[in-house]
Amino acid sequence: MWELSILEHMDIHHLSREIEAFDMSALEAVISCDEERLKLQQEAGTLTG
Repeated sequence: MWELSILEHMDIHHLSREIEAFDMSALEAVISCDEERLKLQQEAGTLTG
Protein backbone atom coordinates (compact mmCIF):
# COMPACT_ATOMS: atom_id res chain seq x y z
CA MET A 1 0.00 0.00 0.00
CA TRP A 2 1.25 3.51 -0.70
CA GLU A 3 0.31 6.94 0.57
CA LEU A 4 -0.55 9.92 -1.56
CA SER A 5 0.01 13.43 -0.23
CA ILE A 6 -2.92 15.71 -1.03
CA LEU A 7 -2.42 19.45 -0.94
CA GLU A 8 -4.63 21.31 1.52
CA HIS A 9 -6.46 23.24 -1.22
CA MET A 10 -7.38 20.07 -3.15
CA ASP A 11 -10.55 17.99 -2.79
CA ILE A 12 -10.89 14.31 -3.60
CA HIS A 13 -14.24 12.73 -4.37
CA HIS A 14 -14.95 9.03 -4.84
CA LEU A 15 -17.60 8.22 -7.42
CA SER A 16 -19.90 5.26 -6.99
CA ARG A 17 -20.90 5.05 -10.66
CA GLU A 18 -20.46 6.63 -14.06
CA ILE A 19 -22.90 9.07 -15.59
CA GLU A 20 -24.35 8.91 -19.08
CA ALA A 21 -22.39 10.67 -21.81
CA PHE A 22 -23.37 14.26 -22.55
CA ASP A 23 -21.92 17.40 -24.15
CA MET A 24 -20.24 18.73 -21.00
CA SER A 25 -16.47 18.58 -20.62
CA ALA A 26 -14.95 16.80 -17.61
CA LEU A 27 -13.94 20.16 -16.12
CA GLU A 28 -17.45 21.57 -16.59
CA ALA A 29 -18.92 18.49 -14.90
CA VAL A 30 -16.56 18.85 -11.92
CA ILE A 31 -17.37 22.55 -11.55
CA SER A 32 -21.10 21.84 -11.80
CA CYS A 33 -20.88 19.12 -9.15
CA ASP A 34 -18.87 21.39 -6.86
CA GLU A 35 -21.45 24.16 -7.23
CA GLU A 36 -24.20 21.69 -6.30
CA ARG A 37 -22.13 20.41 -3.34
CA LEU A 38 -21.66 23.97 -2.03
CA LYS A 39 -25.39 24.69 -2.44
CA LEU A 40 -26.27 21.53 -0.48
CA GLN A 41 -23.77 22.37 2.26
CA GLN A 42 -25.33 25.83 2.65
CA GLU A 43 -28.80 24.31 2.75
CA ALA A 44 -27.70 21.77 5.38
CA GLY A 45 -26.21 24.59 7.46
CA THR A 46 -29.47 26.52 7.26
CA LEU A 47 -31.50 23.48 8.30
CA THR A 48 -29.24 22.60 11.24
CA GLY A 49 -28.96 26.20 12.39
